[in-house]
Amino acid sequence: MLLALYPGRTGLPAAESKMRRFGLAPLVVFGLVLLAAAAGHAIFHLAKSSAPYSPLRVAVFMTATFLAILLELKPTRLSIGREVSEIALSSALYLPILLVAGWPFAVLLALFANLTSDLQLGKPWYKALYNSANATFSLWIGGLLFSQITGGQSAALTQPSAMGAALVSGFVYTLANICLVALPIAWVQDLPYRSILVPYLRAVAPFFAGVTSVSVAVAALWQLHPVSSLLLFPALLTAKLAYDNYVRLRVETDNFLHALADAVDLRDPYTAKHSIRVADLARALGERLGLQGEVLWGLHAVARVHDVGKVTIPDSVLLKAGPLSPEEYAEMKGHVEAGVRILQNISLYRDSLDILAQHHERLDGSGYPLGLKGDEIIFPARVLAVADAYDAMTTDRPYRRAKTPEEAVRELYRVAGKEYDLTVVRALEDELIARGVLKGPVVPAALEAASSGAQAGEGDAAARTARVVPLPRVGSGRKPS
Repeated sequence: MLLALYPGRTGLPAAESKMRRFGLAPLVVFGLVLLAAAAGHAIFHLAKSSAPYSPLRVAVFMTATFLAILLELKPTRLSIGREVSEIALSSALYLPILLVAGWPFAVLLALFANLTSDLQLGKPWYKALYNSANATFSLWIGGLLFSQITGGQSAALTQPSAMGAALVSGFVYTLANICLVALPIAWVQDLPYRSILVPYLRAVAPFFAGVTSVSVAVAALWQLHPVSSLLLFPALLTAKLAYDNYVRLRVETDNFLHALADAVDLRDPYTAKHSIRVADLARALGERLGLQGEVLWGLHAVARVHDVGKVTIPDSVLLKAGPLSPEEYAEMKGHVEAGVRILQNISLYRDSLDILAQHHERLDGSGYPLGLKGDEIIFPARVLAVADAYDAMTTDRPYRRAKTPEEAVRELYRVAGKEYDLTVVRALEDELIARGVLKGPVVPAALEAASSGAQAGEGDAAARTARVVPLPRVGSGRKPS
């Protein structure tokens, strides 16, 4: 989803967080360096220029600054975990100015517009600083490249070579802007840079590609006659409105499915907020186990709605206080396939449906709906299975009391290597220790799992995989939390 491109990281020890160790200082210094390089060079370039500054030129610059501020005040907001990024149509103004009037004017225009709009919107000073640095540096790089390709001469954009140079310059400006947007988000959330950059790039690239091409056309029409460039502004506005509607539709679709999943949970007071807890835990386990990018996002997104298929289960079965009959149990198992049917036509979840379809499968083939074994079960589904089982065991039910976290982990260890992936169970134990839920390792359970694994016959071999290595973990054998 565009408003949840990547989940924020939670539940990690303070020692693992770069933000807690270093704060915002590195980002502020980095932003200042970028801003000084771009704005300083622009001012120096204009100061030594002998070109006259006519009243018309000054009026055009002031008008462009005013329009850029208005465009910056109406961005499309994209939340990436706990942080929010914004896409504004102002680039459609910066690029034509860069191509027609020169990169120094575009750099200063972006500096004034970003600082003014961010301060007007009440953003913290360090965000206003970094946003301004991003805009000015990206335009500086794109402008220098355009000057280098065209030899620093005024280029007629109606010529194919100059138009190609303009498109390359716009592409470099866009790419630099996107890379610099992803950097502080990855830093603040203590996530791998690539895991933020790739989903964000895929989300905004189509919009920026369209804006860049239209911006070059605007500059070309301006050179033919300034008034003719106005013909393309309705197209730019339409592109912006269409993108806004696209984002809103994706958000509303996701919110609807979340509400549907919550409604399923609320049908049974014992499972209220079950999906939220499972999604949070699955995400944390995925991070500990090295899942990144779209795989981790898909795990989190599917975990949030993993029980949505239960909307098709009647209350007489879903809320039954005692054991289910074989017929009722078969009906209950149908919720997995029902969930797949509900989500399969929604592109947001389409690539992650196997996680939902397999999260009730077990390594020994005793799960459902297909009875998959071992490596037939994808790893993210094993992660969701452990998170789902742990939350279910630690929640009260009408027919039993909730287990304590220690009891639940002990039970998971008991069947690790047979039903659940032992690597994931260990990651769960690490996460619970980091959150303060467990005081320490459940060592006897680990030893029991090792013992049962050592005594397993050849018939159990297919149930174990390379990820399931039932060895006791004591002392320094534990991965640092």
